[in-house]
Amino acid sequence: MKYCLLYITCLSLLFLSACSGQKPAPESNTGEKLAETDIPLYVAYNYDTLTGIYKGSFGKDQIRIVLTFVSDAHVAGYNIVKGLQRNISGSVTLDSSEIFMNAAEPGDDPYDGTFSFRIDPKTFRMTGTWTANDPYIGTKSFQLEKFQADDREIVELDENSFANYFYTIGNEEGDIFFENDGFCTYVYYPGTDDPQITQLKEITGSWNFHDSLIEIDWQPNTRFDRKLKIRLIHLPEEGEMAYDFVADDSTVFSPRYW
Repeated sequence: MKYCLLYITCLSLLFLSACSGQKPAPESNTGEKLAETDIPLYVAYNYDTLTGIYKGSFGKDQIRIVLTFVSDAHVAGYNIVKGLQRNISGSVTLDSSEIFMNAAEPGDDPYDGTFSFRIDPKTFRMTGTWTANDPYIGTKSFQLEKFQADDREIVELDENSFANYFYTIGNEEGDIFFENDGFCTYVYYPGTDDPQITQLKEITGSWNFHDSLIEIDWQPNTRFDRKLKIRLIHLPEEGEMAYDFVADDSTVFSPRYW
């Protein structure tokens, strides 16, 4: 009897050891068992590499989509078009080669909609569409490149480095503040005959820089036209990075070094 119990115990231990050494086969989205070789390679993907600024054409305008958070299931951030900043939030889906995202704007603005796009994890090129909530507005396609603001020592003045060097320009009337994400703000005190009225005003816009030209799309305002172009005029006698800023409405700005 003693040997019989010992034999049964040994068989039980061998059976448990064999079972514990086997990993359950993973399941697909449909519940089907997957072979080990079918397990997607993106399960350990570093989603933080997808955060950042993506910029490019959006119809006749320029857009910047800023992704501030990306996980295997959720994306959050905001977009900037013509000086209007709108939050976006939505879902993330992955396959073996691309990342797909659907991110909606809040919906409390008549021009809100939903972005559907994919990102190539090697080139970080974003390709997709924006569909307005209002069916009469329709859909826009876009292809954006990831933009990296350069905060190193400036060798060449371009869109990557502009806001880190000339983050504020101004004159006696007001100041323009440039952000790396493409957002800008004009802050000024409106002229008035009443010296007691010193209400500070702000106008928001979005900017692009190329070929020594700043192009700003303002939100509707009484100070500027909707689009303002500012040309950088180099002053070589004052230094390599010395410029005046002359707008197409003849407004002249100078750099602010706080």
